[in-house]
Parts: sequence; structure tokens; C-alpha cells
Amino acid sequence: MPQLAVSPSRFRLPRHLTRKPVPLVLLLGALAALVLVTAAGLSLSTLRERDFNEARNHLGMLNQFLVEETDRTMSTVDLALTNVRHEILSRDSVDEASFLANGSDKTTRAVLVAALKGTPFLQSIDLIAADGQVINSSGGSLGVFPREASSGDQNNAQAFRSGCDEDFAEPFFIDKPVENPTTGTMTIPFCRHIDSLSGTRLGTLRGMIDIAYFKAFYQIVQKDPNIAVGLWRRDGTMLLQYPPAFIFSLLLRDKVSADAEIPSDDVPRAMTIKNSEAGPARLVIVGATRQFPLVVTISFTSSQIYLAWWRTAVMAAIGCLLCFLLIGFAIWLLTRQLTAYEALDLAIAEKSEAIAARNEAEAQLRQAQKLEAIGQLTGGIAHDFNNLLTAVLGNLELLSRHVEGGDAKLQRWTRNALEAAKRGASLTARLLAFSRRQPLEPQPADLFAMLQSMSDLLSRTLGENIQIEMRITEHLWRPFVDINQLDNAILNICLNARDAMEGRGKLVIAARNVTREETNNDMTDDALSADIIKGDYVLIEISDKGPGIDKAVLERVFEPFFTTKPIGQGTGLGLSQVYGFLKQSGGHIEIESEKGQGTTVRLFLPRARADAEQANASEPLSLAEPVGHRETLLIVEDDAEVRGYSVEILRSLGYTVLVAKQANEALAYLHQSRAIDLLFTDIGLPGMNGRDLAEAARMLRPGLPVLFTSGYARSGVLDEEHLDLGMQLLRKPFSRTELAWRLRFLLATRQAEGSRKGAEAR
Repeated sequence: MPQLAVSPSRFRLPRHLTRKPVPLVLLLGALAALVLVTAAGLSLSTLRERDFNEARNHLGMLNQFLVEETDRTMSTVDLALTNVRHEILSRDSVDEASFLANGSDKTTRAVLVAALKGTPFLQSIDLIAADGQVINSSGGSLGVFPREASSGDQNNAQAFRSGCDEDFAEPFFIDKPVENPTTGTMTIPFCRHIDSLSGTRLGTLRGMIDIAYFKAFYQIVQKDPNIAVGLWRRDGTMLLQYPPAFIFSLLLRDKVSADAEIPSDDVPRAMTIKNSEAGPARLVIVGATRQFPLVVTISFTSSQIYLAWWRTAVMAAIGCLLCFLLIGFAIWLLTRQLTAYEALDLAIAEKSEAIAARNEAEAQLRQAQKLEAIGQLTGGIAHDFNNLLTAVLGNLELLSRHVEGGDAKLQRWTRNALEAAKRGASLTARLLAFSRRQPLEPQPADLFAMLQSMSDLLSRTLGENIQIEMRITEHLWRPFVDINQLDNAILNICLNARDAMEGRGKLVIAARNVTREETNNDMTDDALSADIIKGDYVLIEISDKGPGIDKAVLERVFEPFFTTKPIGQGTGLGLSQVYGFLKQSGGHIEIESEKGQGTTVRLFLPRARADAEQANASEPLSLAEPVGHRETLLIVEDDAEVRGYSVEILRSLGYTVLVAKQANEALAYLHQSRAIDLLFTDIGLPGMNGRDLAEAARMLRPGLPVLFTSGYARSGVLDEEHLDLGMQLLRKPFSRTELAWRLRFLLATRQAEGSRKGAEAR
């Protein structure tokens, strides 16, 4: 008996049982907590954004102030150097020689000293020749350095040369900080070229800006120790920082040197730097001077920005926690009162569900028992009908042989009767397939001829309102399948399509060759599914223009007993049997459907191998039937008509026949000493069945060839795939030619085996 799968019950409980007070209370409590958390989160987010904006605006104003002050300082230095340059170039006929001669005199030094007045941040102004030698300076201790000065003075001047050696193209250049050898303080060189009227480079003016001035100024502005100020060149070179121990300068240098971070207008830019080994996260404001390639940065630690916010957040968290405790306590009180009522409702619901599940299981069991009974009845009818067909076909064959060369009408009538009997045999095969007692009989099939022959059958079965269109490709391969099962599968799918189109519409049946290559991606046809293994296939596509199938239904169409048809109009076994048939045949089935667009069913049939086609083409049954050589055959058959027909055929083929109705009669013959060359027995004998008889016969006569026959194509007693050597199964109804070839094959096999053993003995 088939196993049953009990699906979940679809009954509905009474309304008072569907109420869930405890989950509702929990849901309301969760919503209250969610609202509280959301409100607190939004408030904290607003406060955090406010603190950030305030810090950014405050730092922005400080940065703008520092940028303007730096711009004024550098402009003052540039103005002083420009004035000195004009004084030097105002002398008559200034060339390189006169520049060197006049540049080192006291007059020039007086000009340099005068330029320092009003610029407390300038330590000195130096005049440097084109070869890099300092030829004059406003510094008191340095004095004047003529070219013929002593070697000691030259060395002292050389130590102070660095800062303007670079060949800069701009009119001025701000160099990296250097130490003033006279004062020991750090200075920033501000350099400006001196060119003659002809464009010859005469020398350079260098103003040494005292870094201490900027530090003192930054110290006044920087009240908070968490604020850091830096002065940079646009190329990322740091000129100074305050406080000096600020280790974040390396990361900030990378930010400053990026063009995207440097503002091109007067508006400072804000950026953030995350936590790293170099220091904590900071908010950095970057501002650039208008006239000079300088950038001023001012930064503040994020932890200090959000310090007040963190205090507020902690207080808010404590408040939320207290509210959660109050909400939880209220929920606990409510759920405690409602749990008892809910438990009672649950017990009633479980009882009702169990009753509904049992009723559904009983209904499925009754359906399965009904189908099983129908299958057994159908199989029994087919078995008895096969016995009748065996006698009818056999006698019609004998009659056709008898009337050969005689009356033409009698020959035609005989042929018509034979064809009708063969169609009856095909019908019994379908009945056995329904009862699941029919094994597959795969063979290379002429699919083109089969589909053409089915056209009339489908037209009559589906009705005149269904238009059938056949699209069959030329040179169609032969599939290796069971023809009867394939016929049933196509008919089943077409009937489903007719029902989907409500008896009116167009049905397209197409057939073509497809190939699947080695990998999943190498396919010669888009219709191939990823589930299909490598090989050649004949594809049959059956398409309708029905309403289509829902996705949820499409996933279950191959399940046994699943149907969307009303009760009494469908068993839910059709597509599941088609699926099993194709998988057993080495093929595949898939369904493509879209709601409102129709449905396409694809059957992938494995292509027959060349050797199988050759074997089918050279089947010996198509040749003249072989005859016997007076071998003795023991036939055991309980059906009188089949027994009589079989005996007559065997004797006409030239065999000596011993006849038994039951197994005990056959055993009596076998106990005798007379020779018996082959046992031909029905399987379904009364008492001892044919398989047990064959085993007993082989115990008495080892190696005895046995030919079984049965009206059941598949039997619980015997399956063709489980036959021993020297045994074969001939299904009813069988023809004279089939019987003749099976007998000759078994006898020839035994003779060959005997000859081999005799040769080995010699």
C-alpha cells in the first residue's frame, strides 16, 4: 500500500479561539519600547548634530582668523622684500658685476636693516648671489660678507645658505623651516628673485620669518589643549604646528596635500579623521591663504566635541532602562492573567486540528485504497484479456497462413482482424501501465510516424474546438523510450492542456533535436535545463494558450495526489506518472508557465544509441521464423485456449510437445527418464507458480532452459531483470514468430554451452 503524506489542515478555528491576547500585549509593549527608543534616538541624533555644527562653526571662525593673520604677515614680508628689490634695481646700470660689488657694501646693508623696521616677525633679510653665496645681511652679528672675506666667515655664511637654493620659477618661494645659526631659533625662509631689466638672474632676497611669532600668536588663540593648529605649504610640507608634540601631523599631511581637501575660495573646508595609531578621531578645518600657497589647519578631538553629548546619552539610556523595566512589569502582570485563557484555547485548537488531520488522512487513505483496488482490478482484467488475445492472435496467425494465396477478401478480413487484435494488445498494455504492472520496454522509436499517427486520436479525444498544430523537424533522431508509455504521457499532457483552455483554443506540439555538452554552460539549445546530463535528446514541446499556472502550484505539479481540478475530475497521478516514466527512461521533464501567458511542457527523450538502433534494425523477428529439430518441449499452461494454441504452434514448428495443465503434472514428466530439452511454462499457475516450478525443474535437470510467459507484464513473482542464465520471459499476447525465435535462442544457447564444456573436458 502506498505511503500517505498528511498535509497540514486547512480548517479554521472559531473566532474566539483565534484571539491571541498574550502576543497582543507583548506586541503593544514592544511598540511602546520601540517608540521610546526611537524618540530617544532621534533626540540624541539631533543633539549630536548640533554639537558637531557648533564645534565646526567655532573652529571655522578661528581658522578664518588665523588664515587672515597669516596672509597679512606674509604680505608684509613680501612687501618689505619687494621694496628692497626696487632699491637695489634703482641704481644705474645694474648688471651682475655691479650687483656683486654694490650688494656687499654698507649702503645695501642699510637698506636691508631699514626694511626690518615695523616687521617684528622678521629676524633678518639676506641678499644671496646667483651662485648661492650670502653677500649681505641685515643681521648684526653676521655683518657684511664680501667675496674676499676670511675663510671662517665664509663657513659661517655657508651654514646659513640653505633655504633658497631651489630653482623656483615663481616670483617668490616659501621654503622649509631652517635654524638661524646666529640666534639658534627656527625660521621660515621667504625668498624673492632679483632679475635685471634684461631678465638675467642676479640674486635672491631672503626674509627669515621667526616661527616663534606664529607660535606665540597660535598660543593666544588656542585656549583648549585639545585644539591643534598647523601651518602648511600646499604641497603638504609642514612649516609649523602647535602644540609641537602633536603626533597627528603625518596623517593630516596626507589630507592637506590632496587637492580635493584644499579650498579654492575663502570658505574653509571641514573634514574628519578616524581613530588610528597616530591619535584619536578629530574634526579638522582647512583654510587657504588668498595670496600665498599656504594652508592653515585647526583641529579638535571628536571625544571633546561630543563630551556633553555623551553625558546626555548616558542619562537618556538610564531613563530608557527605567521605562523598559516599568513596561516589562506591566506586561508581566497582564500576561500572567491571560496565559491561563490562552492555554485553554490552545488545547481546544490542537484537539480540533488533530481531528481535521485524521479526517484528511482517512480521506487520502480511502482514495489510495480505491486507486489500488482499481489498479488490481484493471491488472486482473488485462491479464485475462491477454490470455484471450493470445489465443485470438495465434489462431488468426494460423488462419492467415492457411489462406495465403487464396481468397483475397478472406485474406483482407484476416488482416483486419489481426490489426484489431494487436490494438487490443496495445490497450491491455495501457491498462497494465495504469495499474503500475507494466515495465518499460524501451526501443528506438520512429517519433515522426508516432506523432503523425496520434494526430487523429488527439483530434477525436480533445474535441473539435481544440486546434492542433504539429511542428516536427526534419531528420528527427530516434528516441530510446517505451512507445506505449510515451503515447500515454503525450495524451495525458494534451488532456490537461484542453482542460486549462476550457475546451477551446490552440495546442502546438513541436519536436526537434537538442544536445547538451560537457559543462552546464555549453548547450546547443536554450531550452535545455541545467538538470539535464550530457547527451543528445529529442525534445517534445506541448504548448497551450491557457491561463497559465501560479508559481505556488507549479512547484507541486509532480507531487502524487496533487490536483487543482474539482473532486471527481482528477486523481493527481497523471503528471507524477509522466515524471516517473521520463526519469526511468533517462530523460527529463520541465514545465514553463506564466500567469496569463499559457503553459509549455517540455519532454526530453534520450536519443537511441547507434548500437541500439542497429540491434532494432536487425531484429531476427523480422526474418523467417526458425523451426525445431524434434527437440522435446514441456509446456505448462492452465488456460485451455492458450494451451491449445501453443501446442499447435510448437508442433507445427517441428518440436515434440509434452503437455501439462498444472505444476504437479509437469514434475511428474520431469521425474521420468525421458529427455526434455526446454520447459515452457505460464507464471500464474494454480498451486505452485511458474517460478517455483522452474527452480524445482532445474534441481532435477540442471541447466534446463526455461521460457516463462504471463499475461501480467510485471509480476511480483518474476521480473525480467531478475532472470537466471538460460531463462527468458515472453509476454502475452505473443505471436508465432516471437515464440519461435525465443525457443530457438534458448536451445541454441544451451547447445553452445554444452559444446564449450565438452571442449574444456577434452
